Amino acid sequence: GPGLPPEHRAKALERGKRRNIGFIETSTFTKVSAICRSALYDSMPAFIYGSSQIGKTACLTEFARRNNHGQTKYIRMPAAPTFPFFTKMVAESCFISTRLNADATRRRIVDAIDDRNLLIVDEFHQCLITASDLTARKIVEYLREIYDRTGCGVCVCGTKVIQDEFQHGRQKLVFDQFRRRGMLELVLPDAPPKSDIVKIAAAFDLPAPDAGNLDLIKTMLMESGLGKYFKFLQYAHGIATGRKERLTWDHFSAAYDGVKKLSSKEVA
Repeated sequence: GPGLPPEHRAKALERGKRRNIGFIETSTFTKVSAICRSALYDSMPAFIYGSSQIGKTACLTEFARRNNHGQTKYIRMPAAPTFPFFTKMVAESCFISTRLNADATRRRIVDAIDDRNLLIVDEFHQCLITASDLTARKIVEYLREIYDRTGCGVCVCGTKVIQDEFQHGRQKLVFDQFRRRGMLELVLPDAPPKSDIVKIAAAFDLPAPDAGNLDLIKTMLMESGLGKYFKFLQYAHGIATGRKERLTWDHFSAAYDGVKKLSSKEVA
């Protein structure tokens, strides 16, 4: 409004140029939701591996949102977790007070989960690369204990570091205890297919990109993932809105060239 300081007004104007497109059901979401459902209904541990910035977290949080009502419990593994902090996060996902002592918390967690629940642990690689070997072992064993005692579905997601550790790492024998329970594995491609690129463009009312822009987008996706593609589409939308024009791929090219010029100035 008129009473806002200039910097806040500028931010509000910029936000006004953003387009709210909601969640887009990409091929990644189709695969992720299918494996989450299997983990829940077949009572099997599921593992999803994929590069960073390809939309795994967005798909898992959307699945949890659609299948909540107490059924799906989503936990995002923090960097450098300790075992007590991880159990606290599990307790919070079950709406259990974290002021209880450790033993009472663990008992309540097992009581709060049953075979109608799905426990999703996202960014699981964090406990393998930023915590001690002992902490990683404790977290894996604790997940296995929850699974064994409750019969719930468990879905573990992260980068391919998890796959490497499970198959070849120092903790292979510990992780093998989980694998022996029967396992679903989904390895996601490093970049989404053209159909997803087109679907996301359509959310901005853009037609399928021409060959030049498609090559540009593919390079962008391989280097930086989906996040950057969304950012450039939003940036292009802002340029078109500022000019009072309908968004076209020319605006996308202008956004790309503008950022490239800025980057070269920064390097210079």
